[in-house]
Amino acid sequence: MHGAVQGPNFGHTNGKHMYSERIRENGCKAIVLSLFYLALSVYTLVAEAQTSEMQGNYSGAAVSFQTRVFTLSSNIEALDGLRVIQEGGQAGFYFGNSTVRTHIGLIGLLYSSMQVPHTINVFEVDGGVNYYFLRGRTIEPYLTGGVVMDNLRFRGHYLNSEQVNMSEPEPYLGSITVVDATVGGGIEVALLNSLQFVHLFTEVKYGMKIFESASNVALENTTVSDQLMVGLGLRFGILK
Repeated sequence: MHGAVQGPNFGHTNGKHMYSERIRENGCKAIVLSLFYLALSVYTLVAEAQTSEMQGNYSGAAVSFQTRVFTLSSNIEALDGLRVIQEGGQAGFYFGNSTVRTHIGLIGLLYSSMQVPHTINVFEVDGGVNYYFLRGRTIEPYLTGGVVMDNLRFRGHYLNSEQVNMSEPEPYLGSITVVDATVGGGIEVALLNSLQFVHLFTEVKYGMKIFESASNVALENTTVSDQLMVGLGLRFGILK
């Protein structure tokens, strides 16, 4: 009788422990990203906010918040049909002229939102080209196309058929590497555009898979589809 009482309490305690750890982990990441974004926003406020005709060559960097949604198909019951929402940030380079500009994302880190029952972290790199069809304005809409490579890293206890201690950190289960061709569009707003440039942007991209591979046999039949990417950030640097 004593053992029957302890079992449920143990599971309840461990569930609370894992949930609180997840909250702290995502909370810390959100704070770091928010501070980074705030620092760049302050820079745009103290800069002389004057805009001129948007001509010349752009050379600089970009940082952004990213939200990503995709669906998993798998022979693993816990993953099959799972709708995954990811949140995180990206940093990289940005350069080009008044019509065509290239963006290269070198560091991208995204993490499962609290709505997702399993831990799936994403490391990404991407590159693409933006075409500005209404150039020379304070507000510039653009079309974008490119390629993104994602490494999805899975953690959890759902591959272990034996009884596990849920209070321990989630073990690493393996990864999937996915390469998508991306198409989409966005809007870029010039906050500063004289010698230096600071542009606020938001964009939406859709990913079409062209390659996928798994790091181990357990994840070979797990695939990613319907990938939608939304970004909000700043592009800044030198305008010559």
